[in-house]
Amino acid sequence: VVVRGFLNEDGTFTAEEVLAKHDETYMPPEVADSLQEKNTSYDQTTKSLRFD
Repeated sequence: VVVRGFLNEDGTFTAEEVLAKHDETYMPPEVADSLQEKNTSYDQTTKSLRFD
């Protein structure tokens, strides 16, 4: 995890951006929802990510 932000005067940290690693099959929920609305399958969308 990588976090970008600043340390407040009271000693607490305020994050402005949080980045986390995930594997190649991860799909954000909002992307999955939009694919369902457009009737596009997950397999079609991730086809280029497959390594045979």
